[in-house]
Amino acid sequence: MLLYVLCIDSLRIHPPSGSPGQVTVYLIGLFIVPVGLSVPLVAILIAAVKRSNRSGKVLAGRNRARGVWSHAYYCHRCGVAYWPYPTEPGVPHRVPLAPSQFRWHVWNTGGYAKL
Repeated sequence: MLLYVLCIDSLRIHPPSGSPGQVTVYLIGLFIVPVGLSVPLVAILIAAVKRSNRSGKVLAGRNRARGVWSHAYYCHRCGVAYWPYPTEPGVPHRVPLAPSQFRWHVWNTGGYAKL
């Protein structure tokens, strides 16, 4: 913003002469500075909105994922996880699962697999 003010102030102090090249340079400077300063601002706002939407989806599925995760058991000797009784539709119970499969079921229940 300061650069924009300085460009306008320089026009007031040193008005452009009649040469078209100098007028063109001033006009380009007056239009490029606000656009150049607004591009990073727009990028930051877009990133903030995307992050906010993603955080909202994570918060929405947190309780379901936590409920599925907390009702499971992990056998250290066998290296498998399982649910002894049904918790959510689509989650297998009494089936030994590898940790990666277990993680997938928890993430899928919370809706995180689609993020």
